[in-house]
Amino acid sequence: MPRAGVQRLRPNSILVVDGSYLLHRSMHLPGAEAGPHGQPVGGIVKCLQSLTAIVRTMHPTRVFWVHDAQHHPERVRLLPSYKEKTFKDEEDRLDSERYREVYHSQRDLLLAWLPQFGVHVVNGPYESDDSIWYLTNVAAQQGVPSVIVSEDKDFSQLLSDMIWIYAPHKEILVTRDNWMEWAKWPPNQIAMVKAILGDPSDNIPSPCRGLGPAGLKKILLETDDVSISALAAVVEKKFPKVKKYESLCDSGVQQEILRNWKLISFASGLTFNSDYERNYVWAEYCSQAAHNMQTVMQFLAQYEMQQLLRMYGLWQPAFGMLT
Repeated sequence: MPRAGVQRLRPNSILVVDGSYLLHRSMHLPGAEAGPHGQPVGGIVKCLQSLTAIVRTMHPTRVFWVHDAQHHPERVRLLPSYKEKTFKDEEDRLDSERYREVYHSQRDLLLAWLPQFGVHVVNGPYESDDSIWYLTNVAAQQGVPSVIVSEDKDFSQLLSDMIWIYAPHKEILVTRDNWMEWAKWPPNQIAMVKAILGDPSDNIPSPCRGLGPAGLKKILLETDDVSISALAAVVEKKFPKVKKYESLCDSGVQQEILRNWKLISFASGLTFNSDYERNYVWAEYCSQAAHNMQTVMQFLAQYEMQQLLRMYGLWQPAFGMLT
């Protein structure tokens, strides 16, 4: 439930949910694998409870639920091991496969039913980050504010007067003014920082051995320009004999950093580089959602979501307001 400090959004605001994040988060809560007739739906229940609490508190005009479809082929070309999961041992691999099976069954059911709640579902064409970037920028160009629901720090690149982030774990509405309550790096630095230090969550390696966050911060304090050439210039001028910084001046390492930056940055040009991708999301943005009260109640009864069914009279208006 969003804390009291998170109030109703600005008029005509939309909510853009990082669906992969919210479902994975819900799947790790107690009872997530419970459900009738051997079909677990507990993760869906937790998801709907979280989503409803946010919608009831913030009163968005529309809600978009964005889910990954597949990795962007250009990112995989740049780094074949992009987002590839590694396992500690065979038991870890089997546990992961079991979790993914349960996750996928709940994901598919959730995506099929969310439109009945009046929620716009965008499942593709590639990664959810790309769709979220496009949706929020399209909305901003039309004067529509948006709030991204996610804990992914990459989205801090998008913070503006028209784009905010709601971080459920800390229950905070993140803006350009209060980002320090949520992230360790400024929005304009986050992509380059991850390109240099690596991003284990996406299996993106660091090309700079021995260089950690504290050391990188010292360099960034010396310049407002976060390009590779500017950082290398700082090293040559301020830290010419410091071994841990030497790699930033190596041309081979610089190429790896640039590759990583392309994988991470929304400004890299990789995001939605075809009309097909744009049209896919644009069509959903232009569509009219419809909340179907009778169908939703049948869904809740069919899967014995008793708690949600009892609460329906309380939270139905939260979805009814979307249409």
